[in-house]
Amino acid sequence: MWKELLKVPEIQSNDQYEISRFKLTWNVNVVLSFALILLIMTSFLDQSDYIYVYGSALILVFGALLYMKLRLDYRIVALVLSILMYSIILISYFSINGYVHFLEPFWALVIILYVYFIRGKVFGGIALGINIIATAIFFTARLDHSISVLTEISTDRLVSMSIEFMICLSMIGYLIHQFIDANKKAELSLISVNEELRKEKVLIDKQNDEKTVLLQEIHHRVKNNLQIVTSLLRMQAEKIDSEETKVHFQDAINRIMTMSLVHQKLYQNENLNEIDLKDYLNALCEDLLKANRNDKKTNLSIEVHCEKIGTKTLVPLGLILTELISNSLKHAFPSTIDPAIYVRIDQQTINNELLLSYGDNGQWKESSTPSFGIQLIETFTEQLEGEMGCDRASDGTTYRFTLK
Repeated sequence: MWKELLKVPEIQSNDQYEISRFKLTWNVNVVLSFALILLIMTSFLDQSDYIYVYGSALILVFGALLYMKLRLDYRIVALVLSILMYSIILISYFSINGYVHFLEPFWALVIILYVYFIRGKVFGGIALGINIIATAIFFTARLDHSISVLTEISTDRLVSMSIEFMICLSMIGYLIHQFIDANKKAELSLISVNEELRKEKVLIDKQNDEKTVLLQEIHHRVKNNLQIVTSLLRMQAEKIDSEETKVHFQDAINRIMTMSLVHQKLYQNENLNEIDLKDYLNALCEDLLKANRNDKKTNLSIEVHCEKIGTKTLVPLGLILTELISNSLKHAFPSTIDPAIYVRIDQQTINNELLLSYGDNGQWKESSTPSFGIQLIETFTEQLEGEMGCDRASDGTTYRFTLK
């Protein structure tokens, strides 16, 4: 029965230190209860005034054990126990005369070690400071008086003091042992957790590698399928006599090629979420210039002040540039001696917006009705929650876009 009553209650916690603090608080109270019962017996035989001090402490300890048993909480017990035990020591220092109070500092050391372990270095430092001040006051104000009224110490009192001294040393050793044991258990627990995390990381890395390879293969197949569609359109275009229809086929081919190039870059890129924008634009513009077979060499200038861009933005952006470049090559450069195209992209970090500037030095042929390419540009601009502006002049045309 007694064994069951004194058994440490089980608490649920993933923190090894919390479990150790709870067990330590419980075991300290259990040890103190037996020690105080023994000290009460020796004080009774010695008829010492300390019997009231030990009796008060024993009632406090029993109350703490009952609270921990019912509430499974050690924090309040640790705080109240530390404060009241310190109060008992101070009362002993300044109220009980006729004794040399050399055991009180050892009890204070027990409390200091306990507070350091339970509440950390801040509260432990406070407890240490209080003890230093109280001891200093006692030595300067009360020590001479205690020695002057000291009578010959009886044998029973010597036995009682010896037992109390051994209990103090045992408690100090026990607290140090518990602190080392808790650190050791926490370290082993940390090693075990780290090992589990390492195994999980290896598994996750393996799964990520498999998914990356799979996604790259998907992008590769999509790119191949789009290239097959492009080849079929080219073959179909060769059998068409109408030049206007061939132009429409070439426009469709350019749009498919733009989307195919995105999947090609994703397939080649290690990061499947972002693509190097300048590399993509260089490849896109070169492919468009080759596809349109312009007899004149077109000077191309690309400035990109945004290193990476997501695929959700990249596809509409690429299609906008495809329409702009195709329109320039078809409608602006026929009479231009030295055609030139420039593209500039800046990123506004504050508003998370892209600023796209596109310009050429050609002379555009005005059309009475909006072309399908312009309609596509407006559609893709709306898709990116953007705005578009256009400035036409005799020496060229400039488009400005603000895109999310």
